[in-house]
Amino acid sequence: MKNWLMSKVFCLLLLLSFTIGVYGQQYNFTSYSIENGLAQSQVYAIYQDSRGYLWIGTDGGGVSMFDGINFKNLTKQDGLSTNQIRSIFEDSKGNMWFGTKDGYLNKYDGVSFKVFDEDNGLKSSTIWSIAEDLSGNILVGTERGGLYRMKEEGFKRVKITGEDTLSRTVNALYVSKDGILWVGTRENGLYVYENPVFRNITTE
Repeated sequence: MKNWLMSKVFCLLLLLSFTIGVYGQQYNFTSYSIENGLAQSQVYAIYQDSRGYLWIGTDGGGVSMFDGINFKNLTKQDGLSTNQIRSIFEDSKGNMWFGTKDGYLNKYDGVSFKVFDEDNGLKSSTIWSIAEDLSGNILVGTERGGLYRMKEEGFKRVKITGEDTLSRTVNALYVSKDGILWVGTRENGLYVYENPVFRNITTE
């Protein structure tokens, strides 16, 4: 009886300590704005690169790079195709990629920009997501244009389903460490690429 009671008391104390820890946790937020150097106050994308810098994509101010103290802003005057950024990604070579509201893809090597558009096979109104597969190919998820894969300097559309209208807008892309590609769509949920086909993940 005594051992049983001690066990109950121990479990109760453990539960209380866990509950207090959860509810006692506090988060301190610091607000950054244009006054602090941020390019623009409407933020659509945030990405931390391999060096620890934060890249912030804004709606009209271009891209801000934050080193923890200061902001460095990159805009159309620096070579960006447009100042309305919707997605950010760093590839395995350290290049930064920026997808824009009007469907342009910008590659930044730390010095200058290279812009990819319809002339490179990329047909889209907005670029929502960017990723890289294990072969080093850049993948781009677009608004109403579907999924694209970059080969050398050109893009080719990747057909996800037999009926393209089911996966025309790709909101999210993720490549796992083992090379599995996950594709989040607006019209038809989640897909996983199991070479050579895409499999739809449903709630059934």
